[in-house]
Amino acid sequence: MVWRERNNRLFTDKKKPPEQVAKDIKAVVMLRMEGHDPATCVFCGNGQDSHDHLFFMCSYTREVWQRVKHEVGLHGFPELWSDILILLADNRGPRRKVQKLALVGSVYFIWMERNRRLFRDLSVAPIQLYKQIMEAVWTRLAWRKVVTKAR
Repeated sequence: MVWRERNNRLFTDKKKPPEQVAKDIKAVVMLRMEGHDPATCVFCGNGQDSHDHLFFMCSYTREVWQRVKHEVGLHGFPELWSDILILLADNRGPRRKVQKLALVGSVYFIWMERNRRLFRDLSVAPIQLYKQIMEAVWTRLAWRKVVTKAR
């Protein structure tokens, strides 16, 4: 999933191939009938549904990202996705395993929360999403230690 985002292949409403748009017509009609403009951010309702806004210009996702960054010690790490991509391309991204998992987990869980809001009309508060991300990160790290010891 991060590869897809890094290569600008996650299909936000700003960037969709024509065949995907055709498949989504029914969903778009349903969303509009329910009063949601599919080109608008499902989190804040202000920005455009785009990669740059979603990761991490939106007030909701920025709050989640700032909490995650603080938890794993990514002080001074960029707030904007385009800046993060530049660091990753220059191999200057997170060094510690926990930081890498936190970045990947943040992208994954924010995308899943976006889809949950769009297609299931369910949502969680930023603090809850942050807790889900960190629980997954710590669980993954603990699992890795167990597997390493078993070898």
